[in-house]
Amino acid sequence: MELDSGNVEKVISTLEKRADDSEKAIENLLKMVDGVTDKSSLIERLEKLLKLLHEDREECEKIQTQRNELTEENERLRMQIDKHKYRIKHLLRTIESLESEKK
Repeated sequence: MELDSGNVEKVISTLEKRADDSEKAIENLLKMVDGVTDKSSLIERLEKLLKLLHEDREECEKIQTQRNELTEENERLRMQIDKHKYRIKHLLRTIESLESEKK
């Protein structure tokens, strides 16, 4: 999944909401456990919810890691651009100086 800085936070927010919703659903199901006679189906539903929760958390962590890596790369590229601008500035000065000496 390719992410840009514009949608990373949106995806993370969505995943966190899904995780929170899953946790609330698990809590509600646990509250209902006492009154349920068919506990095997309830346990099965809880296990599915728990699996989804773990998958969402893993995806969220991957996206956060990717975002952090992209932020670091962005900073390195900005520094590189600044170095190139500095060099260009001094090269232009040198060229101007040499041209003015020729005249």
